[in-house]
Amino acid sequence: REPGGNRQPEQALRVAVERLGIVHDASPVAAVVTVSVGVAAQSPDGEHDPGRLLAAADAALYAAKQEGRNRVRSAAVPAGEEAPSECA
Repeated sequence: REPGGNRQPEQALRVAVERLGIVHDASPVAAVVTVSVGVAAQSPDGEHDPGRLLAAADAALYAAKQEGRNRVRSAAVPAGEEAPSECA
């Protein structure tokens, strides 16, 4: 999956959690429990370190939280490059 690509499964998860309506009085973000989702993708060619994929997903999750939480953000790990510093 490419950055900014189809995020339907991730958005469906985010919306489903929010619609549960689990009260979260201590949250400064929302009155109910929400989730932020970080998604990353890279071609499975056997040459890439899985740690780079995890780092990209972590960067996307951090970006979602920094943007206000309750969001989905994605990042790709291009072949031969380090994990991206910016996420879609």
